Amino acid sequence: MPEGPSIVILKEEVQRFTGQPVLAVEGNAKVELEFLQWKKEHVLKAHWPAHTKPICQRCNLPFIKKHTGLKKRRSFFCPNCQTIYA
Repeated sequence: MPEGPSIVILKEEVQRFTGQPVLAVEGNAKVELEFLQWKKEHVLKAHWPAHTKPICQRCNLPFIKKHTGLKKRRSFFCPNCQTIYA
């Protein structure tokens, strides 16, 4: 499938930054950057405190498992520790 003009322009813009160090990270980008670093180091699962575990390590309450979003992905969370954003 051919790439649209916006993808071509984006690729050209990104090429300017290839190989340059990241100097600052804000918002969700910080989480994404940490995720990629953990993935490279093969330590990703060490940073999943809730994934497939039955009990919260902080407060010893059982995790709740729900299928969320449009794709019905599995979500694990502690009802006591989870921050709720309104």
